[in-house]
Amino acid sequence: MAAGDVVNGLSAVGVAFTFQPAAGIECAITSCGVYNGWSWVYDGALSSHLKDTTKANPNVKVFINNTNYIRFDGVAGFSSYYTGIQIK
Repeated sequence: MAAGDVVNGLSAVGVAFTFQPAAGIECAITSCGVYNGWSWVYDGALSSHLKDTTKANPNVKVFINNTNYIRFDGVAGFSSYYTGIQIK
């Protein structure tokens, strides 16, 4: 993949998942969601809520890389997703 390419993913139903770009790659996430759950910014040890997607618009603007990336809760009966663009 190269800068400017779309990045996206979709989890299996009820499965938590992580999107961690390869070393040296950076991405701008523009939308993500998990019904009735949370998405997180994560560094392998510490995490912070990125978005409670139970309430409103799934639009976000967060930059991630191999060090700080995103995780999604696994919610029974629902899948999670992210979409964005590779910037480096």
